[in-house]
Amino acid sequence: MAGDFKAKPAARSEEPLLLGMVGPPGGGKTLSSLKVAKGIQSVRGGDIVVIDTEGGRSRKYSDLIPFSIVELSGARSDVFLECIQAQIASNPAAVIVDSLSDEHESYLEWHDEMVPKMGNNEWAAWAKPKAARKKLISGILRIKVPLIFTF
Repeated sequence: MAGDFKAKPAARSEEPLLLGMVGPPGGGKTLSSLKVAKGIQSVRGGDIVVIDTEGGRSRKYSDLIPFSIVELSGARSDVFLECIQAQIASNPAAVIVDSLSDEHESYLEWHDEMVPKMGNNEWAAWAKPKAARKKLISGILRIKVPLIFTF
């Protein structure tokens, strides 16, 4: 069965911005993310929302760039997605997840928790964490609001 592989003219549409800021602790990821979000806000309007997994550390920049904050700790992939989706109803300028690295830590911990429940089968213990992460990624790809992640 052959597919339709004929190239067609591209047309501009509302495509989501997915941006990752990578750097060491103290490297400026949070402030850089806020500055990018401020630029997006000047075009889109709406509030900037920060989902802060680091004990509210992003607040130290609230006098430079106003934003709303949701504190999230110890969350698994499914909770990250729920939290991000909960912000979309207000049509924010951008949602910053500071830091998505914490999702990875929870992902690894979830696997370790599942190992004894799966008869010490390391491979089987990945089933639930991997399914939740796949759902997170699929969910992120469907969001039309700009998303900025720090790692």
